Amino acid sequence: MSAAQTHNSMTGHYLRLFIFFFITYAYFFQGGGWTQNTRICLTRAILHERTFIIDACREDSKDQYFEFVNTGDWAFRDGHYYTNKSPMLSILAIPGYALGEALMRRILPDDPAAQVLGASYLATVTTVALSGALLCVLMLHLLHRFFGFSPGRSLALVLIFGTGTLFFGYSTAFYCHSVSAFFCMLALVLLMHIRHGNSHHSPLKAALAGAAASMAVLVEASTLYLMPCFILYLASCPRGARLSVLFLAACVPGALFQIYYNWVCFGGPLASSYAHANPAVMVYEHGRLFGRPTLRRL
Repeated sequence: MSAAQTHNSMTGHYLRLFIFFFITYAYFFQGGGWTQNTRICLTRAILHERTFIIDACREDSKDQYFEFVNTGDWAFRDGHYYTNKSPMLSILAIPGYALGEALMRRILPDDPAAQVLGASYLATVTTVALSGALLCVLMLHLLHRFFGFSPGRSLALVLIFGTGTLFFGYSTAFYCHSVSAFFCMLALVLLMHIRHGNSHHSPLKAALAGAAASMAVLVEASTLYLMPCFILYLASCPRGARLSVLFLAACVPGALFQIYYNWVCFGGPLASSYAHANPAVMVYEHGRLFGRPTLRRL
């Protein structure tokens, strides 16, 4: 088979795989929950109130444990409620939520609860399900292009991963996992193209990889630990030092936004929502939520 035929064949595989996973993840919608609801609260607050404060989404209860009925994953500072999650997934969901809300208001004008649920569904599909399907396509590309697996074996492995692991569950609910994983995988694939492909457009690929990596951090802060791995990998490439500068430069806008968000919501550039989180569900020891692991805990 010629190179052109192989390329066309893989393009068909990519398209069919994307359609399969996107429809699958969109069909198996898990609805709400504390984590999903707090992120949707931020989406609604930005869309309707132009603020990060989610007070308007609060549903009161006499039970102190359920002070904020629709979610317990909140932070409270200076008399206002905020989500205790990273903000970017909620921001990415705004277009889908707005479209879903407009449609549901036409279909069920007298049912606000159904409107929120329908809008949340479309927000989930346009962010989480979409990212999950795209990550599976990237994985197929990685296995075939860089690991040298045949198209059939690559497809089989991706189908197992996408339907038979925890990734399936995380791609059907409004969680951050599949979205942050997609951006991490996108950054990795771009960096692998720099290292193992031709040198064309390497600066652009490095910058796009940095932007993708920073988006992953904005969606889920713990992916920050992957940044040194990306930079070390890129530094080992030809012209790695220059490309690393471009990678880091592309991270700056995301870092500035996170600093702004932390400052506005929690009072400082490095302030954390967990410092103001719901004390009923966040258990602190010696004044800290997280600590160093020790062998005596085993």
